[in-house]
Amino acid sequence: MNPGSFAELEVSRFTVHGAYLTDGSGSEVLLPKGELPPEVKEGSTLRVFIYRDSEDRMTATLVVPAVTVDDTAVLPVVDVNKYGAFLAWGLPKDLFLPFGEMKTRPSVGDRVLVTLYRDKSDRLCASMKKAAHCLKTVSDHRVGDEVRGFVYDVNPELGAFVAVDEKYSAMLPASDLSLSLNDLLFTEITARVSRVREDGRLDLSMNKRIDKRIDEDSEKLLSLIKENGGSLPVGDRSDPALILKLTGMSKASFKRASGRLYREGLAVPGKTCINTVSGRQDTK
Repeated sequence: MNPGSFAELEVSRFTVHGAYLTDGSGSEVLLPKGELPPEVKEGSTLRVFIYRDSEDRMTATLVVPAVTVDDTAVLPVVDVNKYGAFLAWGLPKDLFLPFGEMKTRPSVGDRVLVTLYRDKSDRLCASMKKAAHCLKTVSDHRVGDEVRGFVYDVNPELGAFVAVDEKYSAMLPASDLSLSLNDLLFTEITARVSRVREDGRLDLSMNKRIDKRIDEDSEKLLSLIKENGGSLPVGDRSDPALILKLTGMSKASFKRASGRLYREGLAVPGKTCINTVSGRQDTK
């Protein structure tokens, strides 16, 4: 029986503290009384997780922890002291994350991507450094898919390192970011897959697909025109700063949206203004 593993064990005897379980080789581990199912009896077989309790005693639990050896999970930081951080993972004893296993030092309240490992003393600990190597590189995601991911590390030159679905390796390139990398660290994002690399890793983009953005921008632009009495004083020749001020769009986005409205017969763009079909027409 090793800490961090699951085992199918048989109930060998009961005490006031709970039930002792055996693997048949003479080794026993205690399942605390508070976790005993009402129907359990001697000879019953239970699937349990093995860990060390707060007094470093080998203990069994029916609770499935949030992370296991060679797996990854995003866990909340509940305490930090001079030795490291402690994470909530579903068991009574919080999981220890040593400073030496951190990529970036988190604060209480942050969430971090970790995996579980046994240290030299056979104690269970968390590691941010080892977690990156546990992320899978083969997924069912394809280019264009919308995904949810957790930013577990950042690099000013490369971008943000992301765990998609908390288990697949992905990168959000720095060239694609409009937000500060520090603002993204330890946050959950929604992005789309922009590329699947030859090794299976994903490249992500937080920009929406261009056709979807045009749809949203054109709807927004038409509403603004109507709210302004059928005419908005910006057009193809307008200053980008004015377009941004009046529409919240870049000049390129404005031109794509106005072109969509024109093709759909909803508005007529001009050099200095854009009008609904029933509004004033700018032919300058």
